[in-house]
Amino acid sequence: METTKRLETHSPSALQLACYTDPGRVRTRNEDACSLPPRGADVSRLGALLGVADGVGGLSGGQAASQQAVTHLQALYYANAGQGHPADRLREAVEGVNALNRLTQRRNGLTSGYLTTLIAVLVLNEHVWVANVGDSRAYLIQSQSNQRRQLNEDHSSHVRLVKAGILTAQDDPGDSKRTITHAIGLSDQCQVDIYHYTWEPGDTLVLCSDGLTALPEKEMVKTTLSAHPSLAAKALVERAIQLDGSDNATTVVARWPVQP
Repeated sequence: METTKRLETHSPSALQLACYTDPGRVRTRNEDACSLPPRGADVSRLGALLGVADGVGGLSGGQAASQQAVTHLQALYYANAGQGHPADRLREAVEGVNALNRLTQRRNGLTSGYLTTLIAVLVLNEHVWVANVGDSRAYLIQSQSNQRRQLNEDHSSHVRLVKAGILTAQDDPGDSKRTITHAIGLSDQCQVDIYHYTWEPGDTLVLCSDGLTALPEKEMVKTTLSAHPSLAAKALVERAIQLDGSDNATTVVARWPVQP
């Protein structure tokens, strides 16, 4: 069983960043991956790019697909140093990740299984752009109100049924919640949802795979705001595994610290 755990920290510009991943107690491999901006990236001009990917459904290629996704995401975004709008450059990077995934599938004769979700967050000063494909999530933890705000909508059959009025958000979704409708590598055309928000000093962003999304809101808020991101990331993942542990669990935590 794969037991490797990985913690990475980074403090570009005024941000405090950390990511942590753990395979959990049941899975034989870790199909999650996370990434922070590479050392030397022009974060002050291009922003800090964060990513979490989750290989789909235990499929054979999910581990490689998720790692490739977060690696290529960083490379493609920071290689595009043009004057385009940050949201456009973010979308182009995610679409490029999908194109490279499809190329890998064709070159290696893969017909199925090389799929992953991808949640990417770009932070530039007070602006936060979120790009989503799949059912990994991004949250904004607001320090003034001690509240959690989900920043993206899952691409899942459950959400589709809720929007169609067939189910309510409180209904037991059964397998529909776990069935995603979009993924990196699923088709040549990748549907990327882009969202824009603002945040304030003291606020924290949490990106996570679905192995961590069941963590209660109050517990996530308290853990996130009470510790440095490097400690919070590890604590969130370990708590999620303590509560369940049947899935890999991964998070990226990014804080805009209040300057003294």
